[in-house]
Amino acid sequence: MERHGRIDILVNCAGVHLQKLVIDMTDEDWDRVQRVNARGPFLTCRAVARPMMRAGSGRIVNIVTRLGFGNPYSSAYVASKSALWGFTQTLAIELAAYGVTVNAVAPGHVGPGTGMEKQFREKAVALGMTWEAFEAQVIRTIPVGRWCRPDDVAAAVAYVVSPEAAFVTGELINVTGGFTGYGIAPPKVPV
Repeated sequence: MERHGRIDILVNCAGVHLQKLVIDMTDEDWDRVQRVNARGPFLTCRAVARPMMRAGSGRIVNIVTRLGFGNPYSSAYVASKSALWGFTQTLAIELAAYGVTVNAVAPGHVGPGTGMEKQFREKAVALGMTWEAFEAQVIRTIPVGRWCRPDDVAAAVAYVVSPEAAFVTGELINVTGGFTGYGIAPPKVPV
């Protein structure tokens, strides 16, 4: 604000994940995930809300997760990102009259070559699987047949911060390649 005099876009993309069962999680484990994934975005949104309201415009995007279903070894993460989704909807209503939009983008499985790869490898170990078997199982759950890439997520974020999305607020944009969390995608058939 001091340097440029205004803030036009905020993207809350920080996140930490913890691969533990609920019964093995400490209070400190839980609190750390909530601090980064839920409290952090609250603090940054609060910091930019008033300047955006005064300017009569602004875009806020919170990176959440696929919602609506559990994920073993991920309770703290899922809870924190679900909280962020609820916060996103509420903030969208509070800021709409000021020309500020607030949306969420929910990436699917962002894979190898990213910071998420370490977490997926840890999950494979926790499940007693080789990386190759785990990766094949994950890919079978994604109908488009590949991992989500950072560019896929960036394209969704670019849309919701664009002038074309001025009427889009309080929405969740899934970038999952068709992943629903239920079952395995059917094999390709001859066409």
